[in-house]
Amino acid sequence: MSTFDFGSPIASDELSRRCAAVLAWHANRRGLTTAASGATVSLSTGEVTLRARVEARQKGDGRMVVSVAVDTSIDGQPAVTVGSVGVGRNEAEAIETAVQEWGALVAPAVLGAVVTDRPDSERYVVDGYVAYPGATGFRGASPAWGAPEHQRLLTSLRRALQEIPPCDEEESVSPLPAT
Repeated sequence: MSTFDFGSPIASDELSRRCAAVLAWHANRRGLTTAASGATVSLSTGEVTLRARVEARQKGDGRMVVSVAVDTSIDGQPAVTVGSVGVGRNEAEAIETAVQEWGALVAPAVLGAVVTDRPDSERYVVDGYVAYPGATGFRGASPAWGAPEHQRLLTSLRRALQEIPPCDEEESVSPLPAT
């Protein structure tokens, strides 16, 4: 039997730097020029600052499971927190898996929000919010997925989006709503 060790979820500079390196890798892969310094990734159109922490650990059946939470702030705006879970043979491998999956999940949306010259076909507007496509996880067989499915997903999330007050254009240059 295994139990979760929630310990103290203290942010880690090393983990934050690793997340920044993964985000920079995704940006470079898309042809964007980056400069990473510590936990900050600078692009020509904005700056992304990350603060990451391990929130829980579980060991069992010869595997380690780690949950990681990463606060992502664009140009000093309030941070959005996204978590990821990694599984590995040891804690280091589980953390690396969680960081890689976090990058795959958030990089497309974060880079879309920072790089403002993306074509309209690569972003969706729902009730004044701008959303950028990112990874979507499925359990079981993966369905066919494209722009119509993204639009249906966003439409189904309309109620959740309406609960978040929209960001006033004069208050922020970020297309992400303040939280």
